[in-house]
Amino acid sequence: MKQVVLPGDGTVELCDRPRPKSHGDWVVIRVEVAPLCTEYKRWLGGGKADWIGHEAAGTVVEIDSPQHEIAIGDRVVVLPSLACGECDICSQGFYMHCKAWHDFEAETGSYAGRGTLAQYVLRPSYLLYPIPEDISLDHAALSCCGLGPTFGAMQKAQSRDVDTVLISGAGPVGLGGVVNGIWRNRKVIVSEPSPQRRNMATNLGAHLTIDPGDPNATKDIQELTDNEGVQLAVECSGTVAGQKFAMETLSLLGSLIIVGESNDEMRIKASDDLIRTGISIEGNWHFNRSEYDLMFDMIRNAYGVDELISHRIPITDIEVGFKALAAGTASKVLLYPN
Repeated sequence: MKQVVLPGDGTVELCDRPRPKSHGDWVVIRVEVAPLCTEYKRWLGGGKADWIGHEAAGTVVEIDSPQHEIAIGDRVVVLPSLACGECDICSQGFYMHCKAWHDFEAETGSYAGRGTLAQYVLRPSYLLYPIPEDISLDHAALSCCGLGPTFGAMQKAQSRDVDTVLISGAGPVGLGGVVNGIWRNRKVIVSEPSPQRRNMATNLGAHLTIDPGDPNATKDIQELTDNEGVQLAVECSGTVAGQKFAMETLSLLGSLIIVGESNDEMRIKASDDLIRTGISIEGNWHFNRSEYDLMFDMIRNAYGVDELISHRIPITDIEVGFKALAAGTASKVLLYPN
């Protein structure tokens, strides 16, 4: 099979690898759609990788023995994880937080079938979810990192009184947050320095887009919220500036949920920033496995799901997708390996 690798010299290659084989609970899936996420960053940095990709939708083609309710020919979403499926965390549906991820290479003796940017992928059946007949493979694939992180964040906030949500950062994940927010009948404000990405957010239905560097940015948010601030901010930029701006837009007792990956430190004063405002700050990686039916309901009915896809290209043109993401001219890029 063909599998994408990064040689480490700033190029990207399609290499021949053995097709993975099913064993025990591990199932072989023919990858029909493989969305791009942050893989382009490693490519930009000249990083080396024997496999890349963690999002996919495809068709089950090989099963060692009947596993749960998965059958050959099923269309499935491949969840972006190698969770064990047996620990307490997995039993609660929080598969991304599992502390006992499978050691893929140790268990299979190969990298072949680990990365989703390949013609075939190998996963435990626990990490596969059947796709309803009325949902396309393209749209189902968006349930991974296109829609999943912000969907999970807004599910965490579902019991709170939220009229307006701020999305900080309008990259592919943040734009997915616009779709999630509009579907939930929220006023959606998007904070994003790139005019092109602000335009993408407007086209998806955002009520207000602002440049966080504009001196009037906070004032514009206050005017839209009757000088109260937003009840919920979902931070997707992965920058300290984005985190701080999102926090500053909150109303008293508001909530900041951080989705964007970052290892930089944000300084917080316990008294001024937390105690006297009563705000809460929490992180969110993805969504709970038990919420998959609701995810499909959102995909089925939300405006902007198809518009979230900016590129549909064969896997042989992967560098085109990388360059578009790096230039900020893409939202979600879908690759077709077969």
